[in-house]
Amino acid sequence: MSEPNEEYRYISKINTKKVKMQRKMRQSKSRSSAHSERVAQIWFKHFKSGNFDIKDARRSASLVTDKMDAIFENMEQDRHISSYEEPGIDHKTVLTRLKRAGLRLSYNDLGPESALALCAAIEGNNQFTHLDLSWNKLFPAKGIGDLLRMLGENTVLVELNLSWNGLTVAQPLRKVMTIPTLKVLDLSNNRLTPASVRVICASLRLAKKLVTLDLSNNPLTTNDAVLLLEVMKETTVKLKNLFMDNVTVNKEFAMMLPEVLSMEHRKKTTITYGKVIHNYTLSVPDLREIVMKRLFYITDSAKKCTMDMPVYFLKMVKIREVLQPREFMRDLKISGAALDEGLVDELANCFPGPKTDKGGKTISLAKVVEFVHRLWPDAKAPVTPPPEPEKPKKKKKGKKK
Repeated sequence: MSEPNEEYRYISKINTKKVKMQRKMRQSKSRSSAHSERVAQIWFKHFKSGNFDIKDARRSASLVTDKMDAIFENMEQDRHISSYEEPGIDHKTVLTRLKRAGLRLSYNDLGPESALALCAAIEGNNQFTHLDLSWNKLFPAKGIGDLLRMLGENTVLVELNLSWNGLTVAQPLRKVMTIPTLKVLDLSNNRLTPASVRVICASLRLAKKLVTLDLSNNPLTTNDAVLLLEVMKETTVKLKNLFMDNVTVNKEFAMMLPEVLSMEHRKKTTITYGKVIHNYTLSVPDLREIVMKRLFYITDSAKKCTMDMPVYFLKMVKIREVLQPREFMRDLKISGAALDEGLVDELANCFPGPKTDKGGKTISLAKVVEFVHRLWPDAKAPVTPPPEPEKPKKKKKGKKK
């Protein structure tokens, strides 16, 4: 049995070699396509961080070629679609048209390390016309700042999508916005700050080819929106579409917008915005009016009260300049009105007079009377009767001496 076993092992070894040779031959026949696919896969991996394990590499980074528009026309939107899997677009097409194409890297969970890797990968081939980096995690300034500065050196970039990344950067945006060929910049659904808006406004004057700027769903303030609208007045700004969906604006913005759109160079401009805050000014009630009307109610509603409150103050101002709270309390008690010490104390606070020698409060009757005339203009002080003429004294007859 040993001889047959040895023979079988020999035959198996020969057959194994034949299988390997046949496999190599098949690989050599399709070397060009296999090589193209391998190169494409390697090229895609340049844009990945070492911390990410992407199972389907072809769907995790899809190149956008000249035929992408035709591919998307007859299908629903698929953000993970791989362009070189579609009919008529092979790997060679992807690689040879790379300089006239774009890269779609959305939904890849790319972070700061991935941004640095991408920055290093495109350093030698910074010739994209379209780049989609939406729906990632590029918000740390460390990675995205370097990437934006690298993209700023691109001289052919036409469209850049940085939406849904939580971006808070400011100064690096200047490099991107001043790309001489950039037409569309999507910064929507981020966390841009007032500093970012100031950089954007300054850069808009230099962005001669920029047509569309999307700032929708960013936490911009009403002042940021007004600042952007003021920049749109300038003829040096060539922007045609300013999208600020769900960005709250104020009345100043709403009033300025028709003026901007009526300008000669803004007739074909589109500007969107969110809700309009009406800037309500809350009116604070006048406490003096509340106190005076409350006093009037207390004296007028009591059946046994003999005090006519407006007339009382008009009468007292003729006699004296100030009134102490305790004196007013005494007069209320005598007239039969309900006593309210807190209300009388508040009357002294609303119409303060000079302090007493001991630092006590007084009521300025002149201030009270001025407010009485405002609330009860028909109230009049009682007429003071004229003094009675003095009767001549009769001379007493003296005793005759």
